[in-house]
Amino acid sequence: MERPELAATLRYANAGDASGLATLHSETVAVAYADIFPAETPAPTPADLVPAYRRLLEDCDADAWVVERDGLIVASIVLIVDASVPAHRRIERFNVHPQHQSQGLGSALYQRAVAEACARGATRLNLWVLEDNVRARAIYETWGWTVVPGFVLENEPPEVIDVLYELALEPHAAATS
Repeated sequence: MERPELAATLRYANAGDASGLATLHSETVAVAYADIFPAETPAPTPADLVPAYRRLLEDCDADAWVVERDGLIVASIVLIVDASVPAHRRIERFNVHPQHQSQGLGSALYQRAVAEACARGATRLNLWVLEDNVRARAIYETWGWTVVPGFVLENEPPEVIDVLYELALEPHAAATS
């Protein structure tokens, strides 16, 4: 039986979630990227991120889901149409708050996004990952993602780069992930 303090709700995100998503993003990257970006690189603040999240949530080519606990957004994922990547669909803004990791929330969101991509006829997905984000890369590789050679994004500072991953989707891929 699930303990009440661990109860979580997975739901479709809406424009009213922009602030909660920005806070989640800011708090998550502060921990996940602490050893990746140089200390002098300013971290994004929720105020910096809210406008981008509003635009994303209003985009007809993006679907976003969140997990809530006690009225707070503690995890998120976005599935977006993106012609700049080989699969033309990608996952982004996949965040699980550090205090809520290793509890299956990320897996549930991931399975939801993959199932939606399959339902829309996608045969593969892409996602960008910081090259030095060893933990995230290990998780994606366990789920069957592979690096796409030759695709990198430079960040600011330019020595921090993203690498592109791809996942071949099979029918019912979310059920086997």
